[in-house]
Amino acid sequence: NNNNNNNSQRQHVCGACGVARTAGTQHCKVCQRCVRGMDHHCPFTRGCIGESNHLHFFLFLVYATAGLGFAAWLSFAPFAQCWLTLPRPVPAPAACVYLEMFSLTFLAVLMLLVPVAFLAGCHTALLLADLSTADCLRHLRRHGTLQPLWQGLRQRRGLQPGSRLRRLVWAPSVPILALLWPQRHASAMKRRD
Repeated sequence: NNNNNNNSQRQHVCGACGVARTAGTQHCKVCQRCVRGMDHHCPFTRGCIGESNHLHFFLFLVYATAGLGFAAWLSFAPFAQCWLTLPRPVPAPAACVYLEMFSLTFLAVLMLLVPVAFLAGCHTALLLADLSTADCLRHLRRHGTLQPLWQGLRQRRGLQPGSRLRRLVWAPSVPILALLWPQRHASAMKRRD
């Protein structure tokens, strides 16, 4: 019986970096360190997205998508007026002469908006399916299918207690929400526990 207790309390040691690893910790081959709750190594932030910064990464994607969407909406009118009205009247409208190169801002914004919105959508789906990017890609490489993602979405695993969505996004957000809506703070804290 004492032997069973020792086995359950024993921590695994990472073969690559020699650090004691707890459950849910994975070794990043790029950073050469172990990360708790690792989702993926992000080339844009040049670091690992894990338990400590997953909320910040997700909010970055959401806010970047919203901001780029707003910039696309603002820059579409000059683009449409100056470049989509063909044949172009000669002489060009005064606004087009003044905004000629700036009216192309819409194309640059659109080139950023599409991939950022795609990443935000993918990470939202992964959170709702209660999967990490690493788990999803590992399954895709081994089996050539995204079956766990579709199953997780169908079963709404991300909305269940203990899921990545609740642990990494909802729980850290509760104090922020309490500042915005103090009357709902008590009920949110009860649900959090």
